[in-house]
Amino acid sequence: MLTHSFYESPLGKIEMIFEDMNLIYLDFFDTKIIDEKLENIPLAEESIYKPIHNFLNAYFLGKKVDTKSISCLLKGTSFSLKVWQLLEEIPYGSVTTYGKIAKELEKRTGKRVSPRAVGHAVGKNPLLIIVPCHRVLPASLRIGNYRAGVKRKEALLLLEHASFSC
Repeated sequence: MLTHSFYESPLGKIEMIFEDMNLIYLDFFDTKIIDEKLENIPLAEESIYKPIHNFLNAYFLGKKVDTKSISCLLKGTSFSLKVWQLLEEIPYGSVTTYGKIAKELEKRTGKRVSPRAVGHAVGKNPLLIIVPCHRVLPASLRIGNYRAGVKRKEALLLLEHASFSC
């Protein structure tokens, strides 16, 4: 059963969708990539959303928080799932590039991967912050794009005291 919840962050309202006890979607309310009408989805019980709220409270206080305690269910293509797994491996306070992710995927799969394909999968990430797509930069190491907006990407990287060297 799907349920939902909201979280008021310093960077704007965040919406979350759960499937049973698993978080399947987390995004800023004004940039969502899903078409679900939340009025058709009941509110989640506190026992479901409280761990995510606790995580976000600590995260927005600048604390390094382990996401492994959050029960998530990622849904996507096999390629997207591989990219998102690599995003989860980017350490807090670090950044990488689309090209480096593509090279790592090539090593793991033995298949050629383009940075552009990686960028497309990164842009479809359904769990912003939890799966840290904000830590991925273009080869120029400039801030690059972010579905939730460049200002939010900058704020998240500043919050993590990220170093812009890969």
